[in-house]
Amino acid sequence: MINLQTGIPFQIEGELGKHNTLPIENLIEIGQNLQELVRQLAIANISDAEAIDLNQFKIELSDFRPGSAIPVFMLTPREFTGNLTGDVKKQKQIVNNAFVEIMQFS
Repeated sequence: MINLQTGIPFQIEGELGKHNTLPIENLIEIGQNLQELVRQLAIANISDAEAIDLNQFKIELSDFRPGSAIPVFMLTPREFTGNLTGDVKKQKQIVNNAFVEIMQFS
């Protein structure tokens, strides 16, 4: 059952959802479009005679583990083709190692 108050699960299919991940730019676009739809529905469906605070209709990511609000981020598993011929796996490992080192210092 679809219910904005308890949460709406989205299943991303096709090429975009192939790796069970979602690029940040796509997440932002989906979120912005959903937010605008909900905002417009609130404006159109709440009586002009009533006061309306559109902040009450903001959407949020939910369904994190109990006791935390920590999403899981990872490098894309997608393979992009282009003119560059570097070893992508090696490059990702180098970046990962640098990230881990910075996190250890912080």
